[in-house]
Amino acid sequence: MGRDYHGATAHIDAVNTHLCESPTACDMQTLARVMTQGSRHFRAQQPRSATPRRHHLQT
Repeated sequence: MGRDYHGATAHIDAVNTHLCESPTACDMQTLARVMTQGSRHFRAQQPRSATPRRHHLQT
C-alpha cells in the first residue's frame, strides 16, 4: 500500500513540475488555488462597510 502511495506522489510531483515549466500554467494553478481556497478567507476578512452601495442610493 505504501509503495503505491509513494508512486502516486512521485507521479503527481512530475506532473506539477511539467506544468510549472510554463509560467502561465503555474500562474493558472496558483490562481485556481487562491480562488478555491482563499476566496472564503478573503471575503471573511472584508469589512461590511467596504461594499459599495452608493449606486443603489443614487438610482
